[in-house]
Amino acid sequence: MPANVIAAWPVVRRLAPAVAAALVVSCSGVPEPLYHEEDPVRSGRWVVVRALPAWVEAPPAREGWWRVVVSGASNDCGIAVAGDRPSPADDRELRRKMEEALAPVCGDVAKQVIDALFATATMVHRARKYEVLTTEAVPGNTLCTAWALWEAPLEPALAILPAERRAAAGDALSTHARLR
Repeated sequence: MPANVIAAWPVVRRLAPAVAAALVVSCSGVPEPLYHEEDPVRSGRWVVVRALPAWVEAPPAREGWWRVVVSGASNDCGIAVAGDRPSPADDRELRRKMEEALAPVCGDVAKQVIDALFATATMVHRARKYEVLTTEAVPGNTLCTAWALWEAPLEPALAILPAERRAAAGDALSTHARLR
């Protein structure tokens, strides 16, 4: 074997899996999406999971707490899950639906109740799905969708309201997940 081939062999061995993977993708089409869950939340440590976690589709109820799953997407996973993303505070549609649900019960203070919830909300879980949309080398050929489960205690937010309205406001807030 020529000396230049022998010298290049370690590089070829390292590149072989990547080349093989590229050939498999190019020959078989778009690969299956990859699912990850952050463990622990906000750690930046992503663990591969087999499928989308159940809490994304059906957030578990917690007595006395407001819970919501919000989503966001980008062609870059680093953007989709940057900082507190996805966040309920950034979800205009969620805010609009919450205002609609609370307005009949809370009147003009509905926005204050929502602001109080968002101010005390804590991220409980975060997951993402990375998918290749096309094998063509074009902008937007990948998509990263992220979901986060957020929760906040109801009592401090509902304390803004007169006592006789708190139960109805709590009920209205519990329906928002069905509105999404």
